[in-house]
Amino acid sequence: MKKLVLLLSLAAFLAVSCAKKEQEPQVSFTPCQQTKATKSELADTVDVKFTNEGVKITHYNFEVTCDFTTVNVTHTFVNGVLRITQQGFPTKADCKCYTDVSYTINGLLQEDVNVIFINGEQVYCYNEEDANGVITMTTMASEASISVRIPKATGSDNFTIDWGDDEKSNMDDISFYESNPNSDFDWFSFGHKYSSASEHRITITGDNIQYLECSWNSLTSLDVSRYSALQVLYCRGNQLIALDLSKNTALESVYCTDNSFTNLNVVSNSLTFLDIRYCQLLTTLDVGKSTALRSLHVNNSQLTALDVSKNSALEVLYCYDNHQLTSIDVKNNTVLFRISCDGNQLTASALNDLFSSLPDWSGSGRWGNIDIKNNPGTSDCDFTIATGKGWIHWTSGMKSFEVEDHEELYLNFIKNLKNL
Repeated sequence: MKKLVLLLSLAAFLAVSCAKKEQEPQVSFTPCQQTKATKSELADTVDVKFTNEGVKITHYNFEVTCDFTTVNVTHTFVNGVLRITQQGFPTKADCKCYTDVSYTINGLLQEDVNVIFINGEQVYCYNEEDANGVITMTTMASEASISVRIPKATGSDNFTIDWGDDEKSNMDDISFYESNPNSDFDWFSFGHKYSSASEHRITITGDNIQYLECSWNSLTSLDVSRYSALQVLYCRGNQLIALDLSKNTALESVYCTDNSFTNLNVVSNSLTFLDIRYCQLLTTLDVGKSTALRSLHVNNSQLTALDVSKNSALEVLYCYDNHQLTSIDVKNNTVLFRISCDGNQLTASALNDLFSSLPDWSGSGRWGNIDIKNNPGTSDCDFTIATGKGWIHWTSGMKSFEVEDHEELYLNFIKNLKNL
């Protein structure tokens, strides 16, 4: 039966006022169907489906009065709870009939919605157990590529990529496969082309994915919070504004350079390597809960402060060319042996304080190296504070004037690097 399509005004009531008007939804419904059956005997059901546009609601056998000509829909969305009100209009007739109603509320992602109510009745509840083992992302690219690493001993027979355009890939659609006999893992790569460079929501499901590579896919969102087994993540060169890794407690390495982060939430106790270079909108970073972190790369961003006081395992710190840092304290980083902090706003006094906080490698057979060029205090600082602790000045892999003055330190440092 041909459906009637009307545009209804959607009034969005939010916890805070919003100057931007919500887009009016397009609502479809079937003509009124009268029946002798009682409402309890009808299949009054609601189907909830998340799409690239938002959440699609289809309400079957919705009760209205016999004189109805339209269905009014309003909604509120606060703290993960979506409340929808549906009402047939007008409502003057004494008789009842039933219609199938369908509409999409735009802009809501599945990971954002916990519960949905329609006219006070719960029709959807997020089930964390069912959703575990799911990775989602939104791409604006005309083509996308994804690679995963899976242990040989377990495999992943149920692995699927839903590309968001009614096309799917599984292990029969591999574009590249690599199996090293000396490795416990197999590598699988998948590629897909879209009809146009528009928004598509990609969903990955499957067991035992320990490595995910989704770089350079023009991603605007990435949700790995429901995949707790993930150990290595590459998501470089995208358009990500935020990334929540707070639930990925097995993460060991994260490479997320060249993004538009304003916020990054990392709390993995197993994380040892974090590369977040070239994120020009990133002004703050909290790595205090990543106590196993050994190597941190946050250069070429806009950090105004950097606290590594709780990262006692830190060995390598790259924070150069942030142009905003005025002080760095590494007194709690007792195993630190490499720091590059050039291109910041460190005065001579700030550099001297940094030198004083460096761990003392003198007489240990292991030497530290530091790069401090292009700071306001580079020329006036007292570098002997650093050399007295077994540190040399190292610039782009070449010997600088400090190294020439401490040739033995330099040669021992090179020997130390080869032994790492």
